[in-house]
Order: sequence, then structure tokens, then C-alpha cells
Amino acid sequence: MKQIKFSFNWNNKLNCKAFSTIRPYSEGKYIITELYEILLKEHVVAKAKIVNTFKFDINQMTNNMAFLDTGYDANETRKIIQTMYKLKDGQAFNLSYVLFLKIDEPII
Repeated sequence: MKQIKFSFNWNNKLNCKAFSTIRPYSEGKYIITELYEILLKEHVVAKAKIVNTFKFDINQMTNNMAFLDTGYDANETRKIIQTMYKLKDGQAFNLSYVLFLKIDEPII
């Protein structure tokens, strides 16, 4: 099974049944219905499948996308991503917005 790693649980999103991640775009990397082990600091915290994904430019990020993913507005989230990937202010950079749905969740 593929893995996707998180070093930080932004917005406590990994505690939710559905959560997103914003990652550098790579053609064919994130495919709807693919299954992943979700790792937080090298520990498996869940299994999830991709239910939606789309490509966008960092300058097209909306507050809705940013707040749900990181807990910060679009401007702050762009700054975080620019720092993580060593981008210049205003530089075009394609990203993937990936929506996951946890699987094998216990029924409460």
C-alpha cells in the first residue's frame, strides 16, 4: 500500500473522517480510489482512499481550501508552502489538492 507522510497534524485534520492535503503537483501521482497508509511522524494513524483531487496554482488558493487544510488563511498557507518548498513570493507553482476519506473506521 502506498504511504503519505505528515510531519504535523495541521488543523487536527488527521483526526477527521475526511481530510485534505496540499502537495506539489506531479502528473499521475494522486489517483482517485487509490489506498494509502497515513503516517504522522513515521507512525501509521489511518488508512484512507483518495476521493477527489485537482491541480491548481499556488496563487489560486482560496481561504476555504487553506483553512480546512492548515487552519490558516490562504495568504498564510501560501507563505508556509513557499517556505517548505523554498519558493519566491508570487512564483507560479502547481499544487495538488487531495481529499482523503478514512477507511476501516470503527462504527460508534
